[in-house]
Amino acid sequence: MLGLTSEMSMIDLGAGLGGPSRAISTAFGIWITPYEEELELAKVGMEQSTMHGMSRKVPVTHADFASIKWPQRKLDCFFSKETFHQVSDKAPLLAAVELALKLRGQFFIIDYVATTKSKDSSQITAWNEIEDKPSHFWTREEYAAGFAGAKLELRVTEDLTPKYTEFITEGFRGLSKKIDALVEMEKDPAMQSELRRALAYESKRWAIRAEALQSGSIAAMRFSGITNSQPQIR
Repeated sequence: MLGLTSEMSMIDLGAGLGGPSRAISTAFGIWITPYEEELELAKVGMEQSTMHGMSRKVPVTHADFASIKWPQRKLDCFFSKETFHQVSDKAPLLAAVELALKLRGQFFIIDYVATTKSKDSSQITAWNEIEDKPSHFWTREEYAAGFAGAKLELRVTEDLTPKYTEFITEGFRGLSKKIDALVEMEKDPAMQSELRRALAYESKRWAIRAEALQSGSIAAMRFSGITNSQPQIR
């Protein structure tokens, strides 16, 4: 997304605690509403925005993504990262995005997609078994059709899979070097045990994601474009 200014508004869908949204707002002055489906994450994220003096400019908001709606033609930019694959019915959500964006508004979506190798994939089965939320993957072609059906003009499709696998590999290297130090920072033995379990879970989860990406069953894709709706002639 280019040309962000303090006069613009943006939605970040699947924002977690809202850290990236606060960073973008700080850098460009843009007004961002981060939406998060997990209530506790949204609550803590809003607390963090308040602590940073950004409760109005970056208000982390809880919402059900399956039924979310926004005011029509008020939004300059829509961003979502690694979230759409967890939405079972994507078409209504894309239609809501199109209605929310101003004419020539921008959308920028990064998501995991299924590939031609995905049918009956053991990697996808393993992926869904370890994740808290099941994934409902679309293919790249289904995304293209979904954008067209929602009157969103897709201009860029980029395969980010090599970058993602590199990020995961580097993340594992960094974690392996720091894991003992992270645990030792916690003095309570019970909390140390809990931390080790959490780190073991995250390591396994990302190992499964890495295997799915490396096998070709799943790809990480970036989709970006604009609304192509034209104003009605009266």
